[in-house]
Amino acid sequence: MLIEMMLDRIFFFVELLLSGLPVLQISIPVDAISNVFDFFAKAAYFLPIDTVLIIATILIAEEGFKISMTIIKFVLRFVPFVDGGN
Repeated sequence: MLIEMMLDRIFFFVELLLSGLPVLQISIPVDAISNVFDFFAKAAYFLPIDTVLIIATILIAEEGFKISMTIIKFVLRFVPFVDGGN
């Protein structure tokens, strides 16, 4: 309950700050996408595409896991917990 109240206040201030910013239109250049497709096409020349997709999925999942663990560790160190005096 205490943590939820703290996070609500933090998100309120973040939303307040972000509401003043202009809306951004993010566009990805076509060259970047074609380079990714070229990479997969060249990798598929040496390996079957199923193997390439499995390897890419594992690498993306590993990076996502690392990022989520870093965020969890930060939150656990940042948020004070009541130990009962221990």
